[in-house]
Amino acid sequence: MEIQSKLSEIGGRYLARTRGEMPLLREQLQRLRAADESALAEMEMLIHKIHGSGSMLGFNVLSELAREMEALIVSHRREAGAPLEGLVPRLAVLLDRLDEGLTQAAQQPR
Repeated sequence: MEIQSKLSEIGGRYLARTRGEMPLLREQLQRLRAADESALAEMEMLIHKIHGSGSMLGFNVLSELAREMEALIVSHRREAGAPLEGLVPRLAVLLDRLDEGLTQAAQQPR
């Protein structure tokens, strides 16, 4: 029973941390809309943590959304000089879905 309690506590901290990172991710998205490519590296770092931690803690939907975002960023970075116009709307949709997923996960009993 103590292990389950600890896992629930860790899961709660993950959700709170990820919720706290959403404004920063939205800020980075705004920077991308303004053609500031430096925001990609910062966004990728946060998304990578959300993906990995979510997977380990059983937040599969959140982890998968973060994985998709990370894959888009990595693919874009491999295509040096690729325009941001195609990337930003796709990231925006996934970020909105991540936000919705966070809300749903927080409402689920753990």
